[in-house]
Amino acid sequence: MEGNATSTQSVCGDFGALAASVWSPEEKHFIRSLWQPSSELLWLGLSVNTEDEWQWQDGSKLSIQQQETGGTWSILDDSMPDLTSPEQGKCAALSPSGDLIFPNCSMNGTAVACKLALRKVYAWSSLLYPSPPAVAANVQRFERLLPPVLTTLPSSSHPSLAERVVPTDTSCAFACYSVPLCQAFELSCRATDLCQSYQCVLLPGLTV
Repeated sequence: MEGNATSTQSVCGDFGALAASVWSPEEKHFIRSLWQPSSELLWLGLSVNTEDEWQWQDGSKLSIQQQETGGTWSILDDSMPDLTSPEQGKCAALSPSGDLIFPNCSMNGTAVACKLALRKVYAWSSLLYPSPPAVAANVQRFERLLPPVLTTLPSSSHPSLAERVVPTDTSCAFACYSVPLCQAFELSCRATDLCQSYQCVLLPGLTV
C-alpha cells in the first residue's frame, strides 16, 4: 500500500474503520508499538478542516480528559504546528521514532493506522436455548453472542426496528424490552463522545 493521506486513509474504509484518532499518550505508544516501520511515516486520522482547525476523522475531541491524571491531553500539546506558514503540512502522522510530524497531505506513505469500534450483539436467551432449564423457564434475559454462534453482524442482514443513542448496554436492553418484536440488539461505542455513549440498534428475531 502506498499513497497520500487521503488514499491510504480510504483503506481503513474498506474494513468499515476510520483512520485512527489518539485519545491518550498510552494509545499513541500502543499504535507505535504495532508499527514495523517500512517508511518514514504512519498516517493518522488528523488533518486540517476547511475552517483551518485540526480535526480527527472520526469526529472525536482533540483535548481529552485523562482518568489517570485528571487533566486534559491532546496529541498536539507538544507540537502545535504553525498553520500560518504556507509550507506547513496539514495532515498528521507518526515518525518511526514515535514523534508526531506534519507532512504535506500529498506526500506518499506506506502505512496508516485504522480504528474500528467492535460491536457487541445481545439476544433473548430463548433464541439460544429453545428448551431452557426448568428454573429459568419463566425468565427472559439477554445474552451476548460470540463466535462461533455469531458469524456475521445481524445489522448487515436484518432490518432494524429502531436506533437510538444510550449511555450503557443496560439502557439498550431496556429499550429493546419496550419495543414490540425486538429480540436482539447491537451496540457500538460512539467515537464522537469518546465511547461514553453507544449507538443502540434494535433488531427482530435472529437466526443463530
